[in-house]
Order: sequence, then structure tokens, then C-alpha cells
Amino acid sequence: MEQVARLEVIDRDGWRKTFPLEKHLVHVGSDSHNDIVLDASHGRGVAARHLQLLRTPGQSARVINLGDVSIFYGPDRRDELEPRQTLPIMEGTTLTVGDYSITFYDGLGLPEAGAHASGPIGLELILPQARLAPGQNIEGSITVRNLGEEPGVQFLLTVEGLPPECYTIGPSPLLFPGAAKAIPFRLRHSQGPQPPAGKHELMIIATASEAYPDEKAVVTRPVEILPYMAHTLQMVDPGNERILV
Repeated sequence: MEQVARLEVIDRDGWRKTFPLEKHLVHVGSDSHNDIVLDASHGRGVAARHLQLLRTPGQSARVINLGDVSIFYGPDRRDELEPRQTLPIMEGTTLTVGDYSITFYDGLGLPEAGAHASGPIGLELILPQARLAPGQNIEGSITVRNLGEEPGVQFLLTVEGLPPECYTIGPSPLLFPGAAKAIPFRLRHSQGPQPPAGKHELMIIATASEAYPDEKAVVTRPVEILPYMAHTLQMVDPGNERILV
């Protein structure tokens, strides 16, 4: 089956929807005439026509900021795309438009997902890629669902397989029956000796000990840590006095 480029939109409350990109020119904004509408009831700070996405065959996709305020992007969402400026984007690029988070997928490398349901607990992990390079962050999400009948269930998310300095996870959700919440999840390279380079098994565990004491949902995902090279150079002068460079 042909894979289609798409935008994944997440609002301030974790509501998420994927929009297939069936046209080469797509407009995004709060006005109802846009191809993708970011409704003001789900998030503020979006102009009537805020973003233009252009896909040209054989070239990288590009976005243009049509709004009057900067759009943030990059691993820490600190890089700015100023008004009327353009930016090339690639698989997994995430933009912050007002209260919305928008991630682009080009259809060539779809994000891998793992899902598991254990009785009343549903759990899904989505990562756009699984190879973590030095200086790179991978932005993903973990969706938790209350599939049971208990109201106001406090879920707990735990991560195994990688040390805490390699990931950031949003707060665990409080959910009513039938509700779901997408939790932001970020992987980052430690740029140190631990964890060692190679493949590691990332494991996400969801529990709700008070409401569902004997239940847990688990998803796993292999993650490859790429090597981090750190070198020092020592120069020795004729007098045997070492100079560290």
C-alpha cells in the first residue's frame, strides 16, 4: 500500500489527529477555509491562515510562516521561524504553532508504533525513528487509555531500558472511562559512555495500582544508540612538559 505524507496535530490537552496530505499545497490556520483547521476552542495563538506547506516532487518539503508571530521548531523548540520566512522540513520535524504541536511525516519513513491493551489499560508508543545520534532528540508520544469502568483513574508511566538522562516524559494522566491522553515523550543522546552504543530495548509500562491493582500494559521498542566520539590531544614539548589541548 502506498504510504501518504501527513501531518500529526496535537492540541494543548493531548487530543491528536492525523491529516493525510493529498495536495502539494496545504494551508493551516484557525479559519474554516484552511485545508487543516486548528480550532480556537482547542488552542490559542493560531492565525486565520498561519502556515503554508509546499511539497514539490524530488525536493524537500517547505513551510512558510504566514502569521505575525514566530513559529518554534527544533529539538528543544527554541529555533524560530520568523513571520514570512520559509523552512525546509523533513521526516519527524515538529513545529509549535500557538498551543498546537504539528509533526510532519513524508510518508517514506512512517513512525513505528507499538500498542498493547491489558484489560482496562490501553497503551501506545509512537516514535518517528529509532536511531539516536549525538546532539539529536527524537520527539514521540505515549497514549494511555482508560478502557475500564473506574472513574478518575490515576495512571503511572515508567520507563525501563534506558537511563533517566536519555529521556523526558510528560506527567502521567488522570482519565475517566473511555478517555485517552497523549503524553509527550522525548529521547535524547547522553553524549557519554552510558548507555553504550548499540541496540537497547526501550520498555514503557502503564499501571493504575489503586483502580486496577493487578493490571499493567507494556510496550517495547528497540532503540539504537549511535556512537559518540570524544577525543583529547596531548602535545609533549621537548622539555617533557605536557600540554593538554
